[in-house]
Amino acid sequence: MDIYTFQGRTEIGKRGEAELRFILEQRGYITIPFGQENYLNNPAHEQLRHIHDDPTIRAIRFAPDFIAIKGGKSAYWDSKVNTVPGTPNFTIEKADYQELMARYSKGERCNVGFRDTDGTWHANSIENLSVAGDLSAIRHLAHGSMTPFLLIRKSSTLPLHEYLDSLEAIKIEQMILF
Repeated sequence: MDIYTFQGRTEIGKRGEAELRFILEQRGYITIPFGQENYLNNPAHEQLRHIHDDPTIRAIRFAPDFIAIKGGKSAYWDSKVNTVPGTPNFTIEKADYQELMARYSKGERCNVGFRDTDGTWHANSIENLSVAGDLSAIRHLAHGSMTPFLLIRKSSTLPLHEYLDSLEAIKIEQMILF
């Protein structure tokens, strides 16, 4: 799969999203597709793809990949696939991160799952991810889309099963309190 073409990156992303949804569904979550690839046609995508600073366009283009529901709680999920082995960081497009933070600031739950090159999944809520650097100025050196991107410290994520365990423990704790 060619990470340097749009089609190659899209295919990698679709496979990653499907894998993450499958893992969540195996744990009893209901998942619902949500991202722009489910409703934005190619002509519209072409009109909007180079606009990164308009909040409405950002909300459309960087809608999270899917919604996951379990035990009366729902959250947005975005999936990312790391294609460069041996790095201490994951990457996320800057506009994607900003959109997820904007949703979080309105009280919406937003999680990001990262698939590492060894096949392991890591996750955390958007507000708990630690930005290691903003590489927007050197985006022309980036593999792939050459859009502004951020480095996210892998150390600010948990293995996916631990993260899901922590989410489910919160639900159990809330039930005990009532």
